[in-house]
Amino acid sequence: MSGSLTTALFGFGKVAAGYAQDTRMARHYRYISHAQVLTAHPAFSWSVVVDPNEDALRIARDDWEVTTCVPDISLLDAREDIEVAVIATPPEHRLEIVESLPALKAIIVEKPLGLSAGDARQLLDRCALRNIVAQVNLWRRADRTFRWLANGELAERIGTPQAAHGIIGNGLINNASHIIDFAAMLLGKVQAVQAIGEPRPRSDNPLLGDPDQGFALFTASGAVASFLPIDFNHYRENSFDVWGTHGRLEILVEGLVARRSQRSPHRADSDAFEMSVDQYECLESTVGDALWQLYDNLVSVVRGDTKLFSPAEGAWEAQRAIEAIKYSARCGGGQITL
Repeated sequence: MSGSLTTALFGFGKVAAGYAQDTRMARHYRYISHAQVLTAHPAFSWSVVVDPNEDALRIARDDWEVTTCVPDISLLDAREDIEVAVIATPPEHRLEIVESLPALKAIIVEKPLGLSAGDARQLLDRCALRNIVAQVNLWRRADRTFRWLANGELAERIGTPQAAHGIIGNGLINNASHIIDFAAMLLGKVQAVQAIGEPRPRSDNPLLGDPDQGFALFTASGAVASFLPIDFNHYRENSFDVWGTHGRLEILVEGLVARRSQRSPHRADSDAFEMSVDQYECLESTVGDALWQLYDNLVSVVRGDTKLFSPAEGAWEAQRAIEAIKYSARCGGGQITL
């Protein structure tokens, strides 16, 4: 493959472009929106936005200088030219978009993949049938430090994972899906789940009807990871804290802080060890260019050079886990095997 990939962006909300206007985010994230990457990356030729909101189309035209801005895919004249679709629409429209683009080579899609795991499976199967590369924006999969940890450095730094826990919020589908996939990335495939406590319906979560819910994940490494929700109106956090046999890894402030503590002789018990939590090593934060890495990886896969960082199969497994957590909650908190 040579030249740039003709690209269309479907949905032009916060993750597509709006976050780029947040000056506080810009201090830490060089690339926080799809529009930022598509504007800068030489492998993508971006000239199309599809969104039913006229204000969004105006922003695309005026602020991002997108030449073709239409409210519906049916009004897009050059559908046969589009090679990459970045899909940031509500989940019910994903399959329709894929079906409407005959020359499609690849997609980058937001989670959830569908309204249900069954819908998501249908999208994955259709992409597989047409040999369409499907990458999901579970950005931790593309973060350089997190990939380094997943590729053997976690065990080197903290030993065998024994247990993990974390904090989540803003809904199971909207937010916890990221941390479920992240747990699978670091601890191995999620084999079973169990709800903790009752679901907490919230009217202010980003996705309508998406409750806050505690849960436990039983992973292939043998480590159990538990997660409890907080109210993001007070403050927000997606944390992950892994305790190994000779070290501890804390990932805090939604990935901006990662620090390792190590085992040392216990300061108050001569026959025991402790985790020296007041003497820690901070790891390099690389979240700022994770979205760029996700796109860069997609180009390499389309060229046949490597494997996907965040294949859609992983997002489907996270969605299955979420549905099983909901089922566990309805059944009184029993463990559900996936």
